[in-house]
Amino acid sequence: MQTRQLAGASCAEQRDNDARLLETALAHLRRCDLVGLVERLDETLLLLGDMMGWSRIGPVPHLNKTPHTGADEVDAESLDILRSWNALDLRLYDAARALFEARMAAAGRTRLERPYLDKTSLPDGAYFTPAQAIRGYGWHEREFHEGRWLCWNSAPTATLALHRTELAACSRFRCLVTRAVGPAALDSLRVSLNGTLLALQKRQREDGYLLEGAIPPEPLIERRECLAEVTIRCPIMQRPCDINPDSSDRRQLAVAVAWIRID
Repeated sequence: MQTRQLAGASCAEQRDNDARLLETALAHLRRCDLVGLVERLDETLLLLGDMMGWSRIGPVPHLNKTPHTGADEVDAESLDILRSWNALDLRLYDAARALFEARMAAAGRTRLERPYLDKTSLPDGAYFTPAQAIRGYGWHEREFHEGRWLCWNSAPTATLALHRTELAACSRFRCLVTRAVGPAALDSLRVSLNGTLLALQKRQREDGYLLEGAIPPEPLIERRECLAEVTIRCPIMQRPCDINPDSSDRRQLAVAVAWIRID
């Protein structure tokens, strides 16, 4: 099926044993900007981030995992039949894996995990909302809920890279958390700016919880050429479906951020 999808409509009438079918699919594969592998999703995201100039992104949770069945549980004759049915896709996948390895080797792990290079393209830290691009790691897809954008963290440690032209003159950090999966998650929340843990006061409001505190002066906090990297750590995460049996939300969640201000 993958081979025929990549080969396209021009090969629709060709039989599986027609060499032109695989040749066309391989030619189209080599023209792809990015070849990703499902079983190496984290590395695929590194390549995607590098290609887009986003640095590290992800993680992407698996919401529809297929239960694993070991090959030793399938009789040899059935395996041979399955391999014969998928012979073209197996060869296509070998070629995709080779392209993937070549791209990983050319990029290099150091470059893939490098700091953000073009800081001017980052969202403005003077007033960030999830309506802007989310440049960081550990977030679910942003949502528009009750008239405002918000974004839930998808990992116990989530990062957000912001550009703040006058970071050296900034003295206050504020963050509005509109929702939390539970009180324990909110209590466990810790926020760092450029690697320095912030002492934030929590105040409940009509629209959520405001976290507010002073930004330590130099040299206690690192001023990295207008880069304000916010790290949100929240080790207590839960799935809404485990809290409420009527919920169909199977994501691991902790808190939802509505905006961040560094001034």
